[in-house]
Amino acid sequence: MVRLWLAACVFAILFSPARVRASGMDLALSRLHLAHDTPGCSLPASSAAIYCADNDAFERLISQLAVTVAPMAERGAATLGPRGFALSLSSTGTGIAADRFYWVYGTRGSGGSSDHNAAPETMPVWNRIEMRKGLPFGLEIGSSLGQGISTSMWLFSGELKWALFEGFHSGLGQLPDLAVRGVLQTMLGAGQLSLQTHAIDVTLSKPFVVAQRYRLTPFAALGLLFVRADTGRVDLAADGGVFNKCAPPAGGGTTECSTGSSAAVANTVVFNPISQNRYRVFFGLEGRVGFFTFGASGGFDLIPPTIEAKPVAGRTAAAMPRQFSFLLSLGLRY
Repeated sequence: MVRLWLAACVFAILFSPARVRASGMDLALSRLHLAHDTPGCSLPASSAAIYCADNDAFERLISQLAVTVAPMAERGAATLGPRGFALSLSSTGTGIAADRFYWVYGTRGSGGSSDHNAAPETMPVWNRIEMRKGLPFGLEIGSSLGQGISTSMWLFSGELKWALFEGFHSGLGQLPDLAVRGVLQTMLGAGQLSLQTHAIDVTLSKPFVVAQRYRLTPFAALGLLFVRADTGRVDLAADGGVFNKCAPPAGGGTTECSTGSSAAVANTVVFNPISQNRYRVFFGLEGRVGFFTFGASGGFDLIPPTIEAKPVAGRTAAAMPRQFSFLLSLGLRY
């Protein structure tokens, strides 16, 4: 009971309402637009729209966002065993190119009324609570719930792990543990965005007993991340422009909108869907003392991601940087 009470206290701190209310890194997709008189935005003369969707900025934003929320390899290959159960809390931080235009204009900011985010976080942090259950035949299932600091977005995931080799640690059979894991994850609370980040990874690990008390397991993993994203209809004028000009004045009278409400409707678009794969490598250490577990791991891209969207004329098409993520976890294992 004491252990469960401690876990509940930590969970309350990590997922406190004060953190949930902070939403400076919430998405503002309506700001990712191109004005009709800029290169890259070609509209018919008969169109009432004044904006085009900036699909290049959208893809760059989602490419980096997906890695910040992506599942990481965080433990060794060995499973819990048929009767094992584990509960853990973790925090993941991932570096982003916070000074790039797609983060500055694509996130809400702390002011709420500004047309950009003056100071995007350089390393967004996501907290998760996870439960895992061991099954026969080297199988293990798990599920997690996560929430991003300075966002109102949530993550939900389910995973299945299969240990191909485990427990061969003595005699002639001294082999490392080897496991394959698949994770399905979806994001909730992101407004018009639907984002799925699914992962498959292969983990190799070897446990060691230190001082007859501590069980330490260094591990390495190779992972493939699948990013799938699409949007509903986004009003590109929602943060100003046509939307404000067409709003009825407080004291009544005519509006500044010369084209009527049809202009606001014409500026409602769907961004191009995104399908991207990322190849990542992880290194880490898992520890256990009695019922308590702890762990740390880091991961990075093997190759930089590529952007499929057509670059905007006149804008420097900078290469996407590799991203580095780190994870810290604490838990209980029975």
